[in-house]
Amino acid sequence: MHPGESATLTLHASGLQGIQSPVEMTIVNKTPGIVQMTGGDVQTVKIQPSAVAADGSCALDVHLTGVQTGAYVISTHLTAQPASKPNL
Repeated sequence: MHPGESATLTLHASGLQGIQSPVEMTIVNKTPGIVQMTGGDVQTVKIQPSAVAADGSCALDVHLTGVQTGAYVISTHLTAQPASKPNL
């Protein structure tokens, strides 16, 4: 990317068939000197079961703006919410 240039990065998650509670996706901009991510360099997004397609996939858009010319790295991590324990 070049300084001032903007782009949309689409992140795809799969294997989410049948989730009953939200799954968290953590998005990290590993190269903040190259690009800025709208919303900050570390973001956590909850993927609701209703946002998951029939094939178990979900897509999220992240908006980027170039700071300086170079390659950038955006990493993601999915975390399932722990199941609640019944009161005995």
